[in-house]
Amino acid sequence: MAIYSKGLHLLCSVIFALAANSAALAKSSSSATTDNMGSVTSVSLAKNEQNRKFAQDLCFAVHHARNMSGEDIPTLIKNEFAKHLGINVTDPDYQTKVTQFWNTNQNDFICLGKINTQYRESEHLLKRMINLGEDSNFFYRFLLKDKQVDVNAVEYVDGEPETIIDFIDKILLTPEMQRYYSVKELQKLRKNLIKHFGAKKAVDL
Repeated sequence: MAIYSKGLHLLCSVIFALAANSAALAKSSSSATTDNMGSVTSVSLAKNEQNRKFAQDLCFAVHHARNMSGEDIPTLIKNEFAKHLGINVTDPDYQTKVTQFWNTNQNDFICLGKINTQYRESEHLLKRMINLGEDSNFFYRFLLKDKQVDVNAVEYVDGEPETIIDFIDKILLTPEMQRYYSVKELQKLRKNLIKHFGAKKAVDL
């Protein structure tokens, strides 16, 4: 009986030791996962902030070129993306790399500050290009060079999601706004974005 009792005691000790070790490992694993996730989150936030700053600087540069320096805007944008991504404009994969970056971060491309009283205080770069009258240059000479580009960036306006198609439709359906735009060019752009690039209204995404 004493031998049995000692054996049982030893077995229980082993079981408790294994359980304690397992708990310690689980806690350590959980802590490591939390630390790793925290690090990833911090890096992601920093990267997002860098991308937003790049987007804002790009908006300013485009506006400056349009109104002051007269620099060719598609060339300017191409060079700015190359600089930000650390690549060369002569890189044979340039457009693919730009498209990958754009598709991942397109919702961050918000331009702050009005360019004219009839326009919004802030708006997505796609819309700003239209409001600057640079839509043909920007879309056809830069962004739409790669058929894989995603043009369904979503911006929230007055609490409602809005894509470039929603934006164009608002102009086309509002007579008092049409005088600020080339209606035929907008209709053509809308058709091309939908037909060749899968552009949609926010409600359809």
